[in-house]
Amino acid sequence: MSIYLFLCLCLGFSLQAERNFFVMQMINVGARFPKEVSKDWVSHLGEITHIGTRQLYLLGRGMANRYVVKGDFLKSFNVPSEVAIKAAYTNDNLTVASAYAYSRGLYPAGTGPTLINKNISRAIPPYTGANFSEYQKQLNDSALPHLYDTVPIMVEGGGPDYLLSATEYCTGLKVMVERRRESEAGLKDKRSALKSKADKAFKELKDIFGVDVKSLEDSMKYRDYIESAKYFAHDMSKPITADSKAALDNIYNFVQFEEYYDDPLVAQVVSNEVLKEVETALKLGAKNKKKMATYVVEDRNVYAMLKLVNKGEVQPVPFASLLEIRITVDENKKYFVRAYFNDKPLHWKEGVTAIDLDGFHKWIKENTFEHKAVSYTHLTLPTTPYV
Repeated sequence: MSIYLFLCLCLGFSLQAERNFFVMQMINVGARFPKEVSKDWVSHLGEITHIGTRQLYLLGRGMANRYVVKGDFLKSFNVPSEVAIKAAYTNDNLTVASAYAYSRGLYPAGTGPTLINKNISRAIPPYTGANFSEYQKQLNDSALPHLYDTVPIMVEGGGPDYLLSATEYCTGLKVMVERRRESEAGLKDKRSALKSKADKAFKELKDIFGVDVKSLEDSMKYRDYIESAKYFAHDMSKPITADSKAALDNIYNFVQFEEYYDDPLVAQVVSNEVLKEVETALKLGAKNKKKMATYVVEDRNVYAMLKLVNKGEVQPVPFASLLEIRITVDENKKYFVRAYFNDKPLHWKEGVTAIDLDGFHKWIKENTFEHKAVSYTHLTLPTTPYV
């Protein structure tokens, strides 16, 4: 008997192999241009950049390597019933473009379908204003060039991004959060400390911004500019040093606090929508066909969910970051739930990175909104499925 096996038996460790059962992902968009006009960018405002496109593509390739090549969890080609990729609704193309780039990495060139000979001649549109024969020769039997596949991207109009925007459009939730902040000890001190750091950072970065950013309103307006600045230091009037990056992070933390995205109440609103995917898969058990649900969202969504899952301080969320909830099952059909941020384990509670199904249900009850319909001024949250 090996020393490893002997120690496992003595210490009571399980030797049961675990396999993936379901994965829920929240992905932050790729690097983007700022949404406000600035002296450095005058076009493509709010759109994904070439840097962001590559970030999401590479993240998709990493997931293909984890769950297809090494994990033998997903099929090597796209099966719509197996993977759902959802882009949160926004007023620009950022989440959809990011989701598209990610899907290209998850199902890269060479994984798409081919046509049998008799169908090649049928695969021509009825349009008579062009000669398609040359294109047909180039494609040969590939449905798309380089054997790419078409991967559905669903736009979630009422998804987590919309719910998280409730503090902007719903006075009921906003008032609830503000009252809690007024009554809970320590929050005023936390705001004061964050604001002090942010005020100092505004002064340090005045030359980089090219504008005097010194008020809360300015910080909201230039939040996207601040984030984008990290990826375009070479285009700016001054390079971003380690000190100025720390200043940017101080501004980021203050803005997240002021916009309520670090607030447990707001995080719980987000969790109802996102964790529904996980709960549905668990209820279906062996009948569950969907193996992965991916939400491509903005940083504020990931930040709020991270605040809910991870016990401790939450750091700024970089572009193309990945928050995962992975559910595994062993040979005895016992489930385990783990959470990761950029592949680093998170703690459900101090010192605990894995919980069983009972522990997960308990966590859901403690960390999601009340188990009944909650109506606000402009928003009605559906009854949660958790029992």
